[in-house]
Amino acid sequence: MHSEPSKAGDSRKEPYIYGDVVPFGPWRVETAGFRRYGKAGDSTA
Repeated sequence: MHSEPSKAGDSRKEPYIYGDVVPFGPWRVETAGFRRYGKAGDSTA
């Protein structure tokens, strides 16, 4: 996740993976509910 954007680029980067709960301002986003995309023809996505 990139945050604190500026003209020089994002000044802060945080590593998160699918399934993590990510803080977003006063909220928390549960990424496990996000749709996953896979390779074409892959039925596991």
